Formats: sequence, structure tokens, C-alpha cells
Amino acid sequence: TGYKGVYFDKRRDKYYARLQSYGKTINLGYFDSPVDAAKAYDVAAIKSAGEFAYTNFPREYYENEVENQ
Repeated sequence: TGYKGVYFDKRRDKYYARLQSYGKTINLGYFDSPVDAAKAYDVAAIKSAGEFAYTNFPREYYENEVENQ
């Protein structure tokens, strides 16, 4: 898909996001677009790894989402 943590499910015709964290796989859900799935991945990665998270988009995009949750 070109985005970290984003995959395409042919059977459902949807994109899904998945985060690997501390040896566990966390499924983040299904989305209609790869961009929406990538954003969900980014928020989960920031919550999990903080300043060390590798995101698909600049972290400044997520300041409100991460602070409010």
C-alpha cells in the first residue's frame, strides 16, 4: 500500500491497519482508504512508542488526537 502498517484485504475489499508492539499484534480496524488506515496506524504508534514512533505522516498532524485520548 505504500504505508507502514497498512494492508489490503481482497476478500473485504478494504484496507486495514495493524501495529506490532512489544511482540504483540494490535489490529486497528478496516478502512475504505489507505490514507485513513495510515492515520489510524500513526495515532496508535504515537500512543505506543511516543517520541520514538515511526509515522506515515508528520507527527504535527496528530497533536490533537493524541492529547485528547
